[in-house]
Amino acid sequence: MATSKPAVPAAAPKALPVQPNPAPPSVAVSPGRKKATYEKDLDAQSCKVTLPSGHSFAFTLKAVAQSLVGRLAFHGLIQKVMDAAAGERGPDAITSMKAAYDQLVRGVWTERIKVDPAVRKAKIADAIVKVFGKAFQDKHGKSMTRENALAYPTKTFNKLARDPRVQEILGRALVNAESVL
Repeated sequence: MATSKPAVPAAAPKALPVQPNPAPPSVAVSPGRKKATYEKDLDAQSCKVTLPSGHSFAFTLKAVAQSLVGRLAFHGLIQKVMDAAAGERGPDAITSMKAAYDQLVRGVWTERIKVDPAVRKAKIADAIVKVFGKAFQDKHGKSMTRENALAYPTKTFNKLARDPRVQEILGRALVNAESVL
């Protein structure tokens, strides 16, 4: 059995201080929707997170100890593959995770497929039903249908369509031509 020696700690890079941002956040934030925003630069391997208060923190991958970069990559891989199975169980979850992993092996982060706008909107509505159907049932006492989802005002429909769970289901539906949600 192999044993490992504890790594000699490298001098920790100095963390960038949290500083108030003198300008308001670049993204307008309504009082009911306060979220942190981030800007990333893949070439510089850096990121800046800005809180709704205007305070920000910038960091870079280059400053992270090399002994941890592989662990970070593995953590991200696990997260990406497991996120693909959000809301699914059993064989469907396994199929979705395998598809996400295969996509990454091919060097593709996100697959974009051209689809007729009417078909895309119907698939979005079906994904909304899949994600929000139980909450709709609990609130209204009846099943949510594609027609219910399509009847939402455009602003509401688009907001629901941007939900990561809806996007994940939509992505799988559009990748698999035989998939009809």
